[in-house]
Amino acid sequence: ILVENNEKDKIIKISNYSLFIFFGSFLIFYIIFHLNSFIKINNKIQYPKAKNDWYDLQVWVNNNTEKSDIFLVSPEQPGFRIFSKRGIVGDVKDGAVVMYSHKYASYWSNLMMDLKNFNDLKENEFLYLKDKYGFNHLVTESDQKLNSNIIYRNNSYTIYKI
Repeated sequence: ILVENNEKDKIIKISNYSLFIFFGSFLIFYIIFHLNSFIKINNKIQYPKAKNDWYDLQVWVNNNTEKSDIFLVSPEQPGFRIFSKRGIVGDVKDGAVVMYSHKYASYWSNLMMDLKNFNDLKENEFLYLKDKYGFNHLVTESDQKLNSNIIYRNNSYTIYKI
């Protein structure tokens, strides 16, 4: 009986050793084959991967507007708050909190309906939205022309003081 227990212990020890070798090998191969992902981890963060017009606009806003200013930006263009450090009326990502508050869910749903065709809105529609949501700056794509006061423009975007 003692011999059988020793043989059983050997089998268990071999099994544990085999598992260690298997998982250790798996981990090493995983790291080797995904090394590029580990090296370029910064590219997986949602910050702009390189300076571009969206980034330049945000930096300009941060340096040239009051912290209390509120901006209306296209809800489909998230990330404005990152470098501008300014408040916005809302974007699509703000909808993640709707599950916690019926009141906010209603507000966010109405906002998304109001901004549904953001790039096609006319000046009078933006003025209506200004009264409804209380923003004082508007960010549009540069090809969307309005008669309001332009305070910043680059190749892709325009900021209007409303």
